[in-house]
Amino acid sequence: MVNDLATSVIDGYLDADSLPVPHALLVTGSWGSGKTYFLKNIYEPRRQKVAKEKRVHRDPFLFVSLFGVTSAAEAERRIYQAASPTEYAAGQMLGTAIDGVSGFLQMERASEGLQSYFAKKAARRHLDHVLVLDDLERVEKDALGEIMGLVDSFVSKDARRVILVCDEKKLKDIHEAADWDERNEKIVGRRVLIRPDIDSVLRVSTAAIEDVSVSKFIDGHRTDLTDLAIRSKTENLRNLSWAIHNAAVFVGPLFHDEDIPKSHVKRVLLVVVATTLWLRSGKIDAETLRNLSSLVWSSVLASSGISEKEPADPKVVASKKFRTTFADITIDSPPLNLGTIADFESSGVLQEVDFVKTIKEQFNFGEYSAPSWRRIWNSYNQPIEITESAIEDLAKELKERYYTDQGPILHAVGLAIKLRNANDTRLTAGDEIVPFFERYIDDIAASGDLEPASSDLFDSVLDAYGGLGYSSKDDPTFTTLSRHLEKRQSEMLKRKRAESAKALVQKAEAEGVGVLLKILNNQEELSRVPFLDEIDAERMATLLTKDADAVDVGARLLAYRYHQMRRDDPITREIPWAQSVYGLMLEQIGLWDDPYRTLALKHLTGLIGHYENQREPELRLIPPAEDSGPAKQG
Repeated sequence: MVNDLATSVIDGYLDADSLPVPHALLVTGSWGSGKTYFLKNIYEPRRQKVAKEKRVHRDPFLFVSLFGVTSAAEAERRIYQAASPTEYAAGQMLGTAIDGVSGFLQMERASEGLQSYFAKKAARRHLDHVLVLDDLERVEKDALGEIMGLVDSFVSKDARRVILVCDEKKLKDIHEAADWDERNEKIVGRRVLIRPDIDSVLRVSTAAIEDVSVSKFIDGHRTDLTDLAIRSKTENLRNLSWAIHNAAVFVGPLFHDEDIPKSHVKRVLLVVVATTLWLRSGKIDAETLRNLSSLVWSSVLASSGISEKEPADPKVVASKKFRTTFADITIDSPPLNLGTIADFESSGVLQEVDFVKTIKEQFNFGEYSAPSWRRIWNSYNQPIEITESAIEDLAKELKERYYTDQGPILHAVGLAIKLRNANDTRLTAGDEIVPFFERYIDDIAASGDLEPASSDLFDSVLDAYGGLGYSSKDDPTFTTLSRHLEKRQSEMLKRKRAESAKALVQKAEAEGVGVLLKILNNQEELSRVPFLDEIDAERMATLLTKDADAVDVGARLLAYRYHQMRRDDPITREIPWAQSVYGLMLEQIGLWDDPYRTLALKHLTGLIGHYENQREPELRLIPPAEDSGPAKQG
């Protein structure tokens, strides 16, 4: 096994009747290597299983995250909460009874001393646990010494077994001033290095899939999945867990459809896992993925010397590397639209019925047949009468304004150009191509049927939608119409965003600001869609500073919505707006009377600062000069 040595060292530490020198055990490894995963999902379950078989008792693990901890007292509170959640909740209720003010005032005033007392007592009382203190490197910079003093007290005074979990290299970088090596040589007695264990993560992640039949299907291809992870050079095992989760979402509805062959389901499984691994590791971005076919073709031209010699486009390089790495799972002709994977990775939502229908239509599974434009693209390998029928069908559909989203419209444009070059103008009823399709696009936009753009970024349009398509470099007619379509889709997107923003703020003003938090739910359509910047920043700030409860909602909205965004996340467009809202909230809270002003400011800046601590400076809401503590206002 990958971590057999680590297992034996931890066993020796925990099973010793007494330690010759009291000390803590440090479990280290690079970020995402699976340290916590190994302890929680692999080592501890196996340890308890063996203990049960031998009919002996082993103290269970108590996992406590130290992320953002500012003091030993706060660490003790977290230990207390983890060990006795019911008792901890009762203590909070008691604090509420003592002081009936709302939200953050409860903890800041009457109940804080009471809970600190309970926490200190409880942290010493729960000796029947092995303390696993996770995210040690993530404690606040000035708190590391105090936290390690608490650990020293646990192991020396209380003779407790304590496992510390962190990326020690990162800890030394972040807490350079704390002089980690000298300060903790007497506290940390042993170190255990955890290495990425791909097989164990695959096994545990697959077993966690609720649909047993889908779980068995995916587990049956574990050898192939391991190979994909190795080829992807996967070191961050969180990405692998996410890849299996994503694969289960896509595979589930296909697996249970009798018309879809299992060979196709397997291809979907492998492509989703490979794509998710590359997306999450930053080796490929969503835009490159959506335009993979055209970018791959560009790389072929460049390598053959057909195109002019220019500096390599990073997107072309990434697409070529992705294609060659996974050539054996037919990335060039994928079993699903790769853009769908990118969309799901961004939103967490898959419309299963539509997805299955699209797959069946695209690949002629069951009673479905390919749409007319796809049948024309495939005319080279089918009887003439089928192509003739498809041309008639598509001409009728264009006349009736049947297609409303980008891909099929662009396909129809490309087909019209190809047929025109063969002296066939049936698709446009004898009309010129540009005016015909401009009228088509304008008509469905005016009726509100045109699908909005999924993003405002149209640097590279979907020339090769669904793995087929027509390159905009091939004909100026296509370029003209694709730009006209982009313009109308962008207008539709702006209109849709403005309508969503208007409806949300009106609902919040009528029903209470709590409704704003609904958009934080990943199942909500607007959870990862940028639209809040359509709301006037001053109007939002006024709404979020009506009272203490409103400030709490505002703090959570601004902290949580942008917490896990990546640099290429569409909602980064909201950051300037969120920065304005934050600044205006500070100004308006600054007009409050103390103690409410000070407490509100501390809560707002503290929560946001905690969640954006590791974010790039330009994406933070709190200016760098302020993020070391609460802003001072008034």
